[in-house]
Amino acid sequence: MSPKKKPAKKAKKPLKKKAKALKKAKKKVKKAVKKTRPKARPKKAAKKPAKSAAKPKSPVAKVPAQKPAAKTAPAGSGVPGSLGKVVHYYDRIQVAIVQLRGSLKVGDKILFKKGEREFVQTIRSIQVHHQPLQSASAGQVVGLKVAHIAPEGTHLFKAK
Repeated sequence: MSPKKKPAKKAKKPLKKKAKALKKAKKKVKKAVKKTRPKARPKKAAKKPAKSAAKPKSPVAKVPAQKPAAKTAPAGSGVPGSLGKVVHYYDRIQVAIVQLRGSLKVGDKILFKKGEREFVQTIRSIQVHHQPLQSASAGQVVGLKVAHIAPEGTHLFKAK
C-alpha cells in the first residue's frame, strides 16, 4: 500500500500573506482619510452681553398687567345669527364639515351663504365620526350632506 498524501499546507500560506497585506493596505487608507478630514472644531461659547454700569433702581411701583375682557362669542363668529361655519368641504361626496355655534337637527331648513352664493336646504343627514345623529348642539363639529357646493367659510342660518 502506498502512503496517502496529505493536502499541502503551502497553498494556505500565500492566502494568509495576502490577507495580511490587505489589512495593512486598509490601515494605510484609514490613516490617509483621517489626515484629509477636517478636525471637529469645538463649539464656540455664546457671547455674553457686556455688563453696563449699575443703574440705580427707581422706587416705581409695578402695576399688574390687565387681563383682556372675556370673550362672549367664539373667535371668528363675526356673523350674527349664524348657526355655524363650514370648515371643510369634500366635493366628491358632497359633505360639508361644520363647526356649530347653535343647535341643529334633522329636518331643519338651513340657509347656506357665502358672499353672493347662497342656497336653502333641508337637513337630511348629520354625522359625527361616521355615526348618524338626529340633532347636534353648539361646539360640535359635524358632517352634513349638502346638495350644492359649500366652500370653506360658508355660514349657516335658519331659513324662514
